[in-house]
Amino acid sequence: MVMHGKDGAAPRRRTCSTPIPSAGAKKRDGNRLRPDARLLSLHSRGADVVTDVAITNPTSQSLIAAATVQQLGAAKAREQLKQKKYKPYIERERSTFMAFVSESYGAFGECMQQLIGMLDGKVKERAAPTSNVLQLWGFRRWAVSVMSAAVQRGNSKLVDVALELAARAQRGGAWF
Repeated sequence: MVMHGKDGAAPRRRTCSTPIPSAGAKKRDGNRLRPDARLLSLHSRGADVVTDVAITNPTSQSLIAAATVQQLGAAKAREQLKQKKYKPYIERERSTFMAFVSESYGAFGECMQQLIGMLDGKVKERAAPTSNVLQLWGFRRWAVSVMSAAVQRGNSKLVDVALELAARAQRGGAWF
């Protein structure tokens, strides 16, 4: 039996991509500020770890200066930007913020590396001693492989879209 709302419409089914409004979310520039993930009690002090994901291009005009000064400069710049953006949120929620930033060429930001390490530690704490897959491969290695592949797929998709837009423009069509 399907329960319908007051207007008679069937309720919207939630999926992984359906945004779930946060009661504590702050209005910022007309948008709701929500982290991409909240990892409960992950921090060594017992605090929740709040994270927001970004992939940054170190050769973009706005980040190339930071990227040329130091290794992972673009990732560090984006981590600092996100840290500033989420500061009021984490103070209000009494949590810890760790930006989950990767550079488009595959380098993982410092906070992302630390967060993967924290998750790896939790997996090692809680894994069954007979868990052969985790013993042979390990969570950290698996997570890095999966995330690296995701960044590569995103780059590939970007190239595919750019080629399609160029072909469309060459045929005389609008590129947008």
